[in-house]
Amino acid sequence: ATLAENMPSMQDRIKQAYKKTRELVNNIQRLLPQSKIYYVTDEIAQQGFMPSVFSLDLPTKGETAKERTEYQKELNKKLIEFMIKAHPDDCKNCVSYGQLKGTYWTIPATSTQGTTKEDDKDYVVRAALSAHVDVALLTQSFAQFCSDEGLI
Repeated sequence: ATLAENMPSMQDRIKQAYKKTRELVNNIQRLLPQSKIYYVTDEIAQQGFMPSVFSLDLPTKGETAKERTEYQKELNKKLIEFMIKAHPDDCKNCVSYGQLKGTYWTIPATSTQGTTKEDDKDYVVRAALSAHVDVALLTQSFAQFCSDEGLI
């Protein structure tokens, strides 16, 4: 038997989590268009691939590539800490697929990237949303973070 047959609510949960994720991604793009967001396109989603996980690189600054990388790495980590502190009951420091509630924020573990060498690590923000999150509240907190950091 397939998973969908054993858990009939799963298909609806996937669609709802995708809608919440798409809404947050769109809000982030509007608030901070210079950020880099890695997420499925609308065209791919229409074909049935509707993930609830996206990745984000906040804008960076610095004179050298090393300075820009270090600044971005620290800013990305600071965003994760901010979101978890702002919403301790709803935001946690972990990412997996298929959350039943809340939002999970993390820097991906090296094992998920297939690397153990520091220079190969990607310090992108990874966020996973459930079907039951308050996107308006998350957007408000994201905007506050961006304002506090002088990004907007």
